Amino acid sequence: MIARLNAVTDTTDNCVCVCRPRGFGKTHVVDMICAYYDRTSDSAEIFSKLKLAGTAPAKTRLSTIAWDACLGKFDVIRLVMTEFFKEGLTFEERLDRLQGCVVSELKEAYPDAYYFDENDLAFSVGDAYQATGRQFVFVIDDWDAIFRLASYDERDQRRYATFLQVLLKDQMHVALAYMTGILPIKKFKIESGFNCFREFSMTDTSDLAPYVGFTEDEARGLCDRYGCDFDAARDSCGGYELRGYVPSISRKEGGPEPEAPRYPLLRSQSVIEAVTTGKITSHWEHAEPYEELEEYITKDLDSLKEMVALLVDGSSIKIDTFTFCNDVTTFRYADDVLTLLVHLGYLSFDIDTSEVHIPNRDAMEAFREATSGAEWAEAFDSLEASRELLEATLAMDSERVAALFGRACDGAGMVDFDGVEARNRAIRSAFFAVLAHYAEPSWFDWSGPFDVAYVPMPSHPEMPALVVRLRHNGGASTELSRIRSGSPVTFKQYAGDMLLVSISYDTDVPADGPVHNRYSCVIERACGNPTDDKRASIFS
Repeated sequence: MIARLNAVTDTTDNCVCVCRPRGFGKTHVVDMICAYYDRTSDSAEIFSKLKLAGTAPAKTRLSTIAWDACLGKFDVIRLVMTEFFKEGLTFEERLDRLQGCVVSELKEAYPDAYYFDENDLAFSVGDAYQATGRQFVFVIDDWDAIFRLASYDERDQRRYATFLQVLLKDQMHVALAYMTGILPIKKFKIESGFNCFREFSMTDTSDLAPYVGFTEDEARGLCDRYGCDFDAARDSCGGYELRGYVPSISRKEGGPEPEAPRYPLLRSQSVIEAVTTGKITSHWEHAEPYEELEEYITKDLDSLKEMVALLVDGSSIKIDTFTFCNDVTTFRYADDVLTLLVHLGYLSFDIDTSEVHIPNRDAMEAFREATSGAEWAEAFDSLEASRELLEATLAMDSERVAALFGRACDGAGMVDFDGVEARNRAIRSAFFAVLAHYAEPSWFDWSGPFDVAYVPMPSHPEMPALVVRLRHNGGASTELSRIRSGSPVTFKQYAGDMLLVSISYDTDVPADGPVHNRYSCVIERACGNPTDDKRASIFS
């Protein structure tokens, strides 16, 4: 990791933000970076005995950089943002305290420099640089503290972003800026000052993937050395897998795309505790993590509880991470909450399939604890009912599908299907168990004669696509013909089998029996384009 940081030091790409969950070594890495770059640390003997000293020189477009090229060459300013941005004071008071502390140390270190404005950190660091010609390395730990505290609103967050931009972006006094925290960089509605950072997170680690936590090889080596059970440690705190990076120089023109390496990872703090104490304890055993998880998964968002029930049952589900605003307060969709849980370490994310799953025994125990209340019984009952509905659909048992779909809608109080949103919500609610095997294709034409379509994920190619239409007093057979006529156009990208499912809710059926008796269903098997199989590309 230091070799990669050396490659961007004193360049226009010298701002790096690496985010990872608690327990994955953020502070250890900060300690290492400070010890390496700080001119007063005298750590050459330590690093000369480590793996870094045996690595090949880092290559850039213009030069090669030896492992010790930046060793002890800079002043380091280390900021732990949780020490400054706490509850109780205003943003202005906290920011003033931060700047005052650092400027005070600057004046002590460089008393002969002329400080134009001692209340402005960016000015003061620039003044020290002008007086000495010595650049600084900024190391910012828990950079996202302000985004994880409810007391700071978006106005404060924007001012914080501007402060970091002025301090770090395109400044001659900055040799390197390294930020770390839990959350990825905040997405504002308009451009923010954070655009100077090259960002790495649990949903996109790129070439820093092997430096998040411990790789399985590293953990196995430690367990062997200290007599710890590696398999037990992996079951408890492993299960995370990040995709690496394929350098453009290794890609041959006209040849196949090289496969990116994948790195199975373990939570480093748990491994260290296991090999030093001999005990493999749960990272989530304290009350706070359980309460934190429960707070997020009980939010009132469509299908969130059902999706959590699927995950607790051992399934992987596809999510969209793009809509997450990278804070802990703005949640518009269930996927936003699940994306946050990836960054917190409760879920593992596969960037190739956009699927998440519960990675290990520790995380599963946290989920089971958080979903043990009576209010979760309905969600797990709904999961079983939805699985029955999927089985009946795949078996093309129309009568059973009609009855099960009707029960699901009755139980949720859904009886009005005149609007598109109402129909889509009813179908997704009843069929949510399909998310363990299916996803909604991005190319689906919502103006077509369907309501919802599901395409099997690449890991389940044997399953047929599902095309579902629900209508109020439409007549299931009549509506099926409309599905049939629109399928060849909308599904020209799909080559596999399809089941066309037409469901009708008929208010003319006498009300002297169960409401779900008003439902009817017709299912027909169809086929996509057999000469143009694009199964792999439809998930892009």
